[in-house]
Amino acid sequence: MTIRIPARRNPHVRFSGVDPDLGPEEFLRLLDERNPTLQIGVDISKVKVTFRERGGTKAYVVEVDPEAFRRIMASPRLSVGWTMVHASEDLHVPTCTFCASYGHGRSSCPTAADPTKAVCTKCGAEGHVGAACPVRMGDATVCCAACRRVGLEAVGHPTGFSGCPLLQEKVARLRARTHYGGA
Repeated sequence: MTIRIPARRNPHVRFSGVDPDLGPEEFLRLLDERNPTLQIGVDISKVKVTFRERGGTKAYVVEVDPEAFRRIMASPRLSVGWTMVHASEDLHVPTCTFCASYGHGRSSCPTAADPTKAVCTKCGAEGHVGAACPVRMGDATVCCAACRRVGLEAVGHPTGFSGCPLLQEKVARLRARTHYGGA
């Protein structure tokens, strides 16, 4: 048996407010062209995820080298084409809306084929998903199913809430696995 330490990942930056007509390659080219002091390195940077935002704009999650990450975070409002975009560190932990677990999304959930195994992200009960739950945020019955499974304080917050202690632990582990440069 061999044990190996997993490789550390490069920092991921989320760029919000991107023009929806820009493709990933064009976005990186314009970002580098309009912000030459960042020295992003279009050949090294990789667009990992693209998704639509509520205002009709796009967001790109880009993997960058540690030095470029520091320069981007020093000035998070950047010009891309005719618009200004906002950059922030992306430490996204996937949350499944079917089984109320962290680490995967609904589309890759191992229990999604069986509707009886659904777990609510709001009340933590089995048999229904959060979208079908009568419990409203702020009710006394709000309960995090993920925290309850591992024995943490579960009452008072839903699964996926930014103040969830289990989610904060997963984000801290992701941050520890990220290579920010230095030692």
